[in-house]
Amino acid sequence: MSMARLVTPSIRSLRLKDTVSRWKDLAQKVFRRRCIRNEARMWFSELLRAAFPSQSDRELARTAAKVLDCSERQVLNWLNARNDAPLRVVAQVLVVAKAEIIFKQIEVSE
Repeated sequence: MSMARLVTPSIRSLRLKDTVSRWKDLAQKVFRRRCIRNEARMWFSELLRAAFPSQSDRELARTAAKVLDCSERQVLNWLNARNDAPLRVVAQVLVVAKAEIIFKQIEVSE
């Protein structure tokens, strides 16, 4: 066996290393995307709680489902950060939450 053969990596091993590094990079990108998605879901969950103050999640889901025209189960999934909400629903909840904040400020100032 020649000395050059021992020192120089084969093309197959280079391809393997390249493939492994691509998979690692892909896994990191997927992990970052999942973290961002989870943060967005938690933000929306907190926004729902601000927009529809209630004693329990079930009560909140019942109220929000009527306003947002969706099922209680869907609202519970949003509260538990299991699903993403459509933009239409996010906009509706933002409007309701802002109104709730304004009403609280009016109550405090009186």
